[in-house]
Amino acid sequence: MSNSFVFKEVINYTVQTYSSTGVGGAVQFFVDYAKDSAVSTKAERLNIRGGQGNYLLSSSDHTADASFKATLPLLDTAALASMTGKALVTGATQVPNKEIKTITVAGTMTLAQTPVTGSLKIYKLLNDRDISTEQTVGTPASNPNEYTIATATVTLNTTTAAIGTKFLCVYDYTSPATARKMTITANNFPGYVRITGEGLAVDQTDGLTYPVKFDIKKAKVKPGFEWTFASDKATEIPFEYDLFPVTSGTDKVFFETTVLADAV
Repeated sequence: MSNSFVFKEVINYTVQTYSSTGVGGAVQFFVDYAKDSAVSTKAERLNIRGGQGNYLLSSSDHTADASFKATLPLLDTAALASMTGKALVTGATQVPNKEIKTITVAGTMTLAQTPVTGSLKIYKLLNDRDISTEQTVGTPASNPNEYTIATATVTLNTTTAAIGTKFLCVYDYTSPATARKMTITANNFPGYVRITGEGLAVDQTDGLTYPVKFDIKKAKVKPGFEWTFASDKATEIPFEYDLFPVTSGTDKVFFETTVLADAV
């Protein structure tokens, strides 16, 4: 194995909560599907000039920064939640729903879910999508544009809800306990994480491929993302992390890269 390599492929990486012990805490998510990934560093240089001609006398480097970037072509809810600073919650929760129902039996229809009490809104539709008269709770047996509901079954006036009539139904219902909810708030922000991963490098001399380990000690993802919903492209989410140094002896370490000697 020589000292000359060609890095290829993207980095597969794991994100854990940060711990000052140097060992990562709870795993937030892992990525083995990134579209691209990169680790970069930069610093500023102060040039000292003087003399006749104002030539370069000395220089001083300062303001070192480092960053990690990756683009994810899959929407991972746990990864997105890490940007919000609000943990992903699994469990039953209240969610909205919309249905357009076509009456097949005069005066009755069955919704897909049981509405949360007080949330159901029903409107008669004209020309398939024009919203018309709202149906209100009452006595449908004798009054047009009134309805009753039992669980998910709605009883309407048979004249109002003749066969073939369409209704717009909007309501909230309680999701199954397996639902995952991500919450965007105004007062929560991302925390520190540790990012560890592996890339691949091809040795210039022997042509073999070797694993390259990355250990980003302390990082924080930049908050903010945009979901794009379009028919001609899929949403891709860019993740960019600022890196923070941790003390190791006399060094302030952003990240470590290790090329292993065992070819894959």
